[in-house]
Amino acid sequence: MIKQAGARHSQPEGILDQLLEELTNRIHAGKSIDVDVCAGAHPEYADQLRRLLPAMQALNAFGGSHTARNDCTEPFAAIAPTTGVLGDFRIVREIGRGGMGIVYEAEQISIGRPVALKVLPFASMLDERRLARFRNEVRAAGQLHHTNIVPIFAVGSDRGVHFYAMQLVVGQTLAEMIGQLRRDRGLDAPVATMPPPGGATAQNGETARAALSTVRTVNRGEFYRKVALLAIHAADALEHAHACGVVHRDIKPSNLLVDERSVLWLADFGLAAVEAGADLTMTGDLLGTLRYMSPEQTQGSRIVLDHRTDIYSLGVTFYELLALRPAFDAAERAELLRQITDVEPLPLRRVDAAIPPDLETIMLKAMCKEAPDRYATAQEMADDLRRFLENKTIYARRPSLVERGAKWARRHVAMITVAATAFAGAAIACLVAGLMTLGAYRSEARQRSVAEANLSVASELIDGVLAQSAGDRYWHGDLNRAEALAAEATRFYERLLEHSDDPELRFRAALANDSVAHIWQLVGRHERASAANRRAGELLVRLTTSYPERPQYLAALATNYNRTGLVDWSLDRPLAAEPSFRQAWEIWTELAQRFPSEPTYQSGVSEMLANLGSVCYFSDRFNEAEEYYRRAEAI
Repeated sequence: MIKQAGARHSQPEGILDQLLEELTNRIHAGKSIDVDVCAGAHPEYADQLRRLLPAMQALNAFGGSHTARNDCTEPFAAIAPTTGVLGDFRIVREIGRGGMGIVYEAEQISIGRPVALKVLPFASMLDERRLARFRNEVRAAGQLHHTNIVPIFAVGSDRGVHFYAMQLVVGQTLAEMIGQLRRDRGLDAPVATMPPPGGATAQNGETARAALSTVRTVNRGEFYRKVALLAIHAADALEHAHACGVVHRDIKPSNLLVDERSVLWLADFGLAAVEAGADLTMTGDLLGTLRYMSPEQTQGSRIVLDHRTDIYSLGVTFYELLALRPAFDAAERAELLRQITDVEPLPLRRVDAAIPPDLETIMLKAMCKEAPDRYATAQEMADDLRRFLENKTIYARRPSLVERGAKWARRHVAMITVAATAFAGAAIACLVAGLMTLGAYRSEARQRSVAEANLSVASELIDGVLAQSAGDRYWHGDLNRAEALAAEATRFYERLLEHSDDPELRFRAALANDSVAHIWQLVGRHERASAANRRAGELLVRLTTSYPERPQYLAALATNYNRTGLVDWSLDRPLAAEPSFRQAWEIWTELAQRFPSEPTYQSGVSEMLANLGSVCYFSDRFNEAEEYYRRAEAI
């Protein structure tokens, strides 16, 4: 380790770092330093010392903390004012820090206005690229004037310390709101939702977060409307920035601020590209926060980014707010890059079935892997969100099977020869292709990895067809096609289960059988619906027995029991439906006790109590019915 340290300081930058560290310690110790004497003793660094030493002394004079911070990863990052005066601004307290700067709550002395003051970290003064980015941030944000963009009030430099003042937003970042919503539900907050705050928020207002959390618990529909409204604010802000030739390039939860009036503000243009001077930030580095980058942004400087990268990142951000989990959650960098470029995000309604289908469609369109498949502008996304709020038909559409297949083929050219038929036509053609894939799965070992990947794609496509048929009822007037779809899907998954023990594929098969049952019921084939429900229940019972710790399996089993009961109810067999409703109620009760802050489970308990009440009512057990209804209403 000593040799490594010596090697580092043998470089010119390392020697300067060591010298500045020694001078920093002397300043903290209260010793005076003569800039001219110091520069004379180190003539090779005279220019840097004459520029940096006054800034170091100024920062120390403000009363900066002399205690090293555990979260500082850059040299001299801890040298920063916590009180004192910087130009026309009196510093009150630090409210956030990040790689691009330290943000303070401050007062503009001349007019008594509260502001957020962003100061360039001391370490960044040694790096011309970071100084250029700081100036670029001021330039980018300074030319934007919009209701949902944090405005810049003033720019300055005092004794070598660079800063700018912006509006102080009293509220929280979206990242903090996501983290708190997860904690409200008893979930562990992932690292991805809790970056160091670096925006213009004073961290003493929780009104917006508390309101959003309360609405999510009490009224899920209103929660989704509020999320859509926040997304509109963000999309409107981006549309204005894009119209002015500014691409943000770092849209993520921590750069979206929500004030106490539930108004969203876009902040932190440190990585922005400006049409007239994007070269300031096009350094060849992988700029931004990886988890929220578009696929094209992960390629670094190999491709020119346009405004659609921001649309993708906005979709990923609001996906996380809706799902309370990242769209891509790999911990390892290489795997995260693979997920971003090659893996489709889990549909939001697979995470939470209560999420409105149109809202899911809007977010998934914004998150399309290829830029031409996304919304062409942020305005188009905002318009679709407004149509959602107005209960109008949105313009975004789920991609057809052919479109999904074509997109997948473009990203997996090497697999086209194996998978081509899986993407050749409509629903039944896809199912037949899936069956052909099973044949490949049984072939030689060298083909196994390709077959497994292709099998997953085929089953995903089939799931999409089933979901479309159950939700859009595209088979209306063509019962033969609906029956063929249900029969072929059943056959595909039964063949699949003969060759795979993977629990997630079995879970997918169970959900597919559930969708098949729904199709049979809608076309009036109730006995076949009952059989499909039973098959789904068998698969889920095995999964819950083997993996009792996974709540999604239990929730799916409860839903299955309820649907089994509804089939019996539709066949005028209320007494046969009662055991199924009771089993569903027991599972929802268990889940509600394990996860008391999860409203979906509480709703499940309430729904089953109401169903049991209906069974009792139509069985002339009026006292029991009244008790069940009372308990359901109490929840």
